[in-house]
Amino acid sequence: MPLHRWFSNRKLLHKILVPVLVLLIVIASLVWTARSAISDLTSSTARITELVADRLGATIAVQSALGDAMDTEANAIVASSREAIDAANTQLTANIAKALSAIDTLAAAYDDPAERESIQAIKSIVGEYERVAQTTVQLARGFDTDGAIRVSIDVGRPVRQKLTAALGERVEQGMAETREAEKRATALSQQVMTRLYTVAGAGLLFAFGLLGSILLFFVVRPLHRLTSEMTSIAAGDLTVSIQGTERTDEVGLLARALQVFKSNGLDMRRLQEESDAQKRQMEADRRSAMLALADQFDANVQGVVQAVSQAARQLQSNAQTMTGAAETTTEQASSVAAATEQASANVATVAAASEQLGSSIGEIGRQVNGAATVARDAVAEGERTNALVERLASAAQKIGDVVNLIQNIASQTNLLALNATIEAAPAPARPARASPSSPTR
Repeated sequence: MPLHRWFSNRKLLHKILVPVLVLLIVIASLVWTARSAISDLTSSTARITELVADRLGATIAVQSALGDAMDTEANAIVASSREAIDAANTQLTANIAKALSAIDTLAAAYDDPAERESIQAIKSIVGEYERVAQTTVQLARGFDTDGAIRVSIDVGRPVRQKLTAALGERVEQGMAETREAEKRATALSQQVMTRLYTVAGAGLLFAFGLLGSILLFFVVRPLHRLTSEMTSIAAGDLTVSIQGTERTDEVGLLARALQVFKSNGLDMRRLQEESDAQKRQMEADRRSAMLALADQFDANVQGVVQAVSQAARQLQSNAQTMTGAAETTTEQASSVAAATEQASANVATVAAASEQLGSSIGEIGRQVNGAATVARDAVAEGERTNALVERLASAAQKIGDVVNLIQNIASQTNLLALNATIEAAPAPARPARASPSSPTR
């Protein structure tokens, strides 16, 4: 709803100010209601009190004035001189006038014509009493004290009793009105309190209900929802939908902040996935490079082994050739030595047989000596050749040992390359290369 959405976008302080304002309005209503009720109660009580007090005061004034008049009558009866009797008579007249004035005041305090007529009837009784009192005073002035007493008792007593009864009735009526006014004041006070309680209860219930509704629907529930979404995001569930990001209040700020956390979490997850993919690609490239390096090293080692083996076989062949040449040279040298010895024997035989061939024999001797020198040189060269052949054979033996060592190194290299390939990644098993055969020495 537009109103709900509008209110949702208000700041939290503004939301709380609404029930506070309502509460202030309720308090103001209570104050106004209390003031109005108290004013009504005061005015009503004052009016009732004033009327009742005026009536009761007027009644008491009538009683007081008549009481004074009766006392003055008694004083006139017992007075010993005419001056005292005349003074008492004057006082009596004044008291009766005061009583009549109080009766008029009492009558004016009533709005009911019947009540006024009833009060005016008291004036006739007062008038009757005044006539009796004047008669008594005149008898007393004529020094007829006994006659005055008889008139006062026989005639005046019933009138006084009638006045007392009428005034007592007025007093009783005033007391009844006072009690009635008290009851009305109490009832009005109860009505005022009931009205105050009703307004206060309804206003406070509405204000706190509004405050509770605002806190529940616009603060507690959104915060509870955000807490649940935050818990889900903290648990790793980044698929949860963040609600309330469009709001402009504090809940909206929290929702947008949580949306930022979710976006950062998604970015971190994406970066982690990319990093894992790059790591897997690097591992695959590393395995491929290691396999290529192992294959290249294996090929290089195999080439080196083959080249060394070929060189060893060539050296062995050359050594064998040189050994054969040395043996042929030795045989030729032996043949030359044997021929030389045979020639020496023949020369000796020829020398003994013919002297004339001396010069020829000398020449032959010189040639034989040169041949012997050549033979000796050939024998020495044969010995040097044998020594060289022996060194070549020893070198060939060492070359064979080196070849065997290279073959062992190649085998170990193949094993290391195979182990590195297996450790790098779970790749399909490759058949082990056969180690190169040892060259024939």
